[in-house]
Amino acid sequence: MIKPAARPGFTLVEAIVALVFLAVMLTALLPAFANNMRANSVNEIRTGAIAVAQQEVDNLRAVGTWPSSPIVTNVATGNGTYQSTITYSQYCNGATCYVGARDVTVEVRHNGRLYYRVRTVFTSLDATGP
Repeated sequence: MIKPAARPGFTLVEAIVALVFLAVMLTALLPAFANNMRANSVNEIRTGAIAVAQQEVDNLRAVGTWPSSPIVTNVATGNGTYQSTITYSQYCNGATCYVGARDVTVEVRHNGRLYYRVRTVFTSLDATGP
């Protein structure tokens, strides 16, 4: 009796073992992919919050008179709506307070969560004396 020639390729058992191995490897890597996607989403929101804060600070530089503190605005962007809260008071260094100088804090929130806070001092170049 003549034996048939061996055919090259995988047997059904080998294919199933390879699929099980692939499934185990993908299952092990899935949490890493999920964490990476979550981190990317948070970074996109934080980048949007920084852009909103920069825009708010630029707007403050452009105006001559300021409304009363706090100033709360909603800013719509590609990542959703951010809430910007600007608070300010006269800038003082110890017991010395300066005319035309303001201690300004800008906080930016997305869905109620604080993503960015910046604090700076604005001065008016035409103000005189402390």
